[in-house]
This record gives sequence, structure tokens and C-alpha cells, in this order.
Amino acid sequence: MRVLTLTIEGFDPVRFTRLNQDFHRLLFRRCPNSHLLDLVERDWRRLDGLRETTFSFIPQRSRASVAEHDHLLTLLARGSPAEIEQTARAHRLTTLA
Repeated sequence: MRVLTLTIEGFDPVRFTRLNQDFHRLLFRRCPNSHLLDLVERDWRRLDGLRETTFSFIPQRSRASVAEHDHLLTLLARGSPAEIEQTARAHRLTTLA
């Protein structure tokens, strides 16, 4: 697994947002429900600007976001659905806060 090191110096919020979107899409595109997938894609497009500005104004959130993603990947590899759900919800709430 590749380790991503984030620093504020030289931080590119637009690029980080794209990478963040790629990470999330990689996960949710495995959903077999095309209707649900369409809803998620539309929601993501609607919120694109918000995500970009979030990482522009609060670049330190990117470091926490990557750590949360890493933890989710560990849980996915372990296959613990309840813990994955709880952690994903916490990630979303933390991002909103």
C-alpha cells in the first residue's frame, strides 16, 4: 500500500479533492444497485464545489480525512460490516462538522 504524506506547504486543494473523489468513487461504484449509484453520483456532483472549498479553507482536514480513509480500508480488508458502517458514518459527520 502506498503511503500519502500531506504537508500544508505545496498543498493543492483542487488535486486533493480530485483524489478524494477518486477514492470514494472507487468504493461506491461497486454497488450493484444502479438507482442508488445514480443518486450518489448526482449528490457528489452537487457537492463538488463544497468539497473543493473545504480543503482550501481547512487544509488540515485533509490529513484527518486520509487517516480516516486508511482506517476504513483496514476495516474493509477485515470484513467487519458493522464497524465499517459506524466508521463511515463518523467520517461523514466529522467532514460535515
